[in-house]
Amino acid sequence: YYVKDVNIWSTLNDIQDLEKYWYNPSLEEIFDISWSPDSSHIIAGALNARAEIISISNKEGILLTGHTSYIQGVAWDPLNQMVITQSNDRSCKMHMIKA
Repeated sequence: YYVKDVNIWSTLNDIQDLEKYWYNPSLEEIFDISWSPDSSHIIAGALNARAEIISISNKEGILLTGHTSYIQGVAWDPLNQMVITQSNDRSCKMHMIKA
């Protein structure tokens, strides 16, 4: 693995430029966040027992539900085929990624 330098910070001229990289998910307080292996999405887990997969390019989100307590951790499969959420309700839920 390597980090691809996209020089995002060197292209910012003012605060308005930063807004195009800003996304406000539909989640309440976020507890954990993780990048996808291909850096095209992030997954965020929140205190309202939900997680959201967010596309970086178009800022669209897909909600993941099913837990009864807050989400403590999220992780992405290295092969980019699934995500897992871990909750205070003492359960882990695996979600398959559809192409």
